[in-house]
Amino acid sequence: MRYLSLALPLLVLAGCNNTTTTAENDDYEAVIRYTEFGVPHIEAKDYGSLGFGEGYAAATDQICTISYMRIAARGELAEYLGEGPRQRFVINDAVVRGLGIHGRASKAFAQLRPEVQANMTGYAAGFNHYLQENPGAGSWCQGAEWVQPVTAQDIYARGYYITTTLPYLAAAIANAAPPNQDVAQLTIDDDLLAQAEAAITRSDLGSNAWAIGNEFTEHDGGILLGNPHYPWFGSNRFWEKHLTIPGELDIYGVSLVGIPGVAIGFNQQLGWSHTVSDSYRLALYQLQLDALDPTLYRVGDATRQLEARKVSLKIKGEDGDLVNHEHTLWWSEYGPVVSMPGLAWTATTAFAINDVNYDNFAMLEQWWDMGRADSIDSFIAAHERWNAMPWVNTIATGREGKAVYLDNSTVGHLSTEAQAAWQQMYQQSPEVQQLYNERGLLLLDGSNPVFKWQASEHVRVPNSVPFDARPQLLRDDYVFNANDSYWLAHASERQPQRSPAYGPYEAEVSLRTQQNLDYLTNPAFRGVDQRFDLAEVQQALFHNATRAYHAFYTDLTNLCGQNTKVPSEACAALAQFTGTFDLRSSGAVLFREWLSAYLARTTEAKVEPYSVAFDSEAPLSTPHGIADDDIAMQALTDAVQLLQAQSIALDATLGEQQLAYRGEQAVAVHGGRHQDGVINMVDMRGSDTIGPYFAGERLNRWSSLTNKGYPITGGSSFILAVEFTPQGPRAEALLNYGQSEDPQSPAYAEQTELFAQKQWRNILFARADIIEATEKELRLVAEKSAK
Repeated sequence: MRYLSLALPLLVLAGCNNTTTTAENDDYEAVIRYTEFGVPHIEAKDYGSLGFGEGYAAATDQICTISYMRIAARGELAEYLGEGPRQRFVINDAVVRGLGIHGRASKAFAQLRPEVQANMTGYAAGFNHYLQENPGAGSWCQGAEWVQPVTAQDIYARGYYITTTLPYLAAAIANAAPPNQDVAQLTIDDDLLAQAEAAITRSDLGSNAWAIGNEFTEHDGGILLGNPHYPWFGSNRFWEKHLTIPGELDIYGVSLVGIPGVAIGFNQQLGWSHTVSDSYRLALYQLQLDALDPTLYRVGDATRQLEARKVSLKIKGEDGDLVNHEHTLWWSEYGPVVSMPGLAWTATTAFAINDVNYDNFAMLEQWWDMGRADSIDSFIAAHERWNAMPWVNTIATGREGKAVYLDNSTVGHLSTEAQAAWQQMYQQSPEVQQLYNERGLLLLDGSNPVFKWQASEHVRVPNSVPFDARPQLLRDDYVFNANDSYWLAHASERQPQRSPAYGPYEAEVSLRTQQNLDYLTNPAFRGVDQRFDLAEVQQALFHNATRAYHAFYTDLTNLCGQNTKVPSEACAALAQFTGTFDLRSSGAVLFREWLSAYLARTTEAKVEPYSVAFDSEAPLSTPHGIADDDIAMQALTDAVQLLQAQSIALDATLGEQQLAYRGEQAVAVHGGRHQDGVINMVDMRGSDTIGPYFAGERLNRWSSLTNKGYPITGGSSFILAVEFTPQGPRAEALLNYGQSEDPQSPAYAEQTELFAQKQWRNILFARADIIEATEKELRLVAEKSAK
């Protein structure tokens, strides 16, 4: 095995011959040029070498997270880390092993195109090269025994792990057991079950994305705004890179840590972003059980036996010794049996989850073809060819000035007969309505064969909806999505109704969706010429208007002035609030706490919060108004008492309480939550790793306020704005939490500070600009035969 790695400071490179080694044709060869903020520009001669450079650079910044996801996808968390909080690691490992995540990924890896296989093989070799050079490396994982060399199959399994939603339902799957079963099962915490249910719709994730066509831009080309709302801690962080194979590939953007290639980004001709789709990728099948045996279920005239899958795993004890553990999971022909609140396994009924993306092994293939597209037509063709985006919409534009929206999320293909039968069930069954409208679950009758997903020609993912039947829209002015239904990708052009698997049609949209549309359609945000430029798009994103202010503020302040039980200083504080969630916004904290209390109280009372209901013919202006004056004033009293108990002034500014903790540093940040209706979303989320993470203690059930204020741990993450000009793409971005996972690294906090100041950074894309701005250069060479 032969490796060569040279770190060449910019000062040394100036005016000298940079060739340090002549590599043979079967060697990996990659150059990594680091520019400001630790962004690696990786140039290589082929896909394997490109993967080698990326794997090395990714390990430099994210060795702990990549290593953690390796053992998560192998079902080995408990073996290295113990049972975990509330037995979370044991639950994860049991289900991951029952699903066969790593084995299925390894089998599928052999079917990938040669260049994709080569890229992941190179990525693993690059990661291992870094590990060999830096034994014991890491930040929060330094010296951990689970930081080990990886294989290409490990890297592919990490991508497959997030493609299918089933691993995130581990608590619900592990919780399922026949009634009166004698075998002891794991004790599943209610919070873990709630997290599993949230994962069904991926409500822990979100995004805004705009594609603005040349009718609305200053140039012939389009403008892209990508604004994914993802966690700032854990495995669902983005990592930024620029990947180049001269004459073959030139793409810039991000993917989730440990996944090669670019998921959100741009090339010379076009750019794209993703938002989490409102579609229902999972179907819930109700099983009719045998009266004498609750492990038998009926499909048509036949009786089927549920499969008991026994999995074995090792658990590391407090003394360091490994203990063997066995757990039984239950499977139907539709998928694993689950048990959640309201969906228990009884003597007569059980529920199984079918995830169409369990058989989706083409996601990474599609991303590569999207990145190589040179026109909107070829970009759309990449979607049609692979049809494999698992749970996201795609929004794109480019030099041609066309704007395209595709809900290319992969859902199960229900026949026309099945769709009609489900619509009848929906009309007749309150349970079906409640599950569909409130819990994001498409309930199907597992005893009726008509509800089986249908095979189709020309689909890569078995039993998925064909491309032509998926929502899509191409326009010259704009398209957008903010995690609501496909029907409203544009203010005035309606999508035709699709399968119920694509979610509710003409359903109420969120305040955040309304605010996105206001920015796109209100001429005030397009400047004097009524055409967007890059700066105007950026200003709109950071305008931080709260749509909840538009919906409630007038009624709230009128009521406050009339109510003698509310302290006058509360009304005075609300009077100072101007409807934006900026750092200096006085009264923002009080308004937010009122909103939280009001929505919680109306939900408990089963009262609609709005006096004017949503109208699909007026989606920008409805709903609005306070529906219940008494509840509104009770909620204001709740908010006042909460702030006073915490010694927080009623006219406190947002910046006093909304803080992002970056290591020991607290950075006040602007933005709002989803229910505030602010498109620049920031909020509080958990972490799915054991890395450093800051969280306060929630003060009550309805408020997100903690004893540490609002500690921001998620939301706007990789913010990208790209303008396609006659001279080529011009892009600016922010990766709000930085490139490095290490709290001691300068790259950990510096972009958070830029975000707080609403300062974007320039993206270097042209080779000459990159070379001129290079701060450090690495030239890597290694034998391709090295594993």
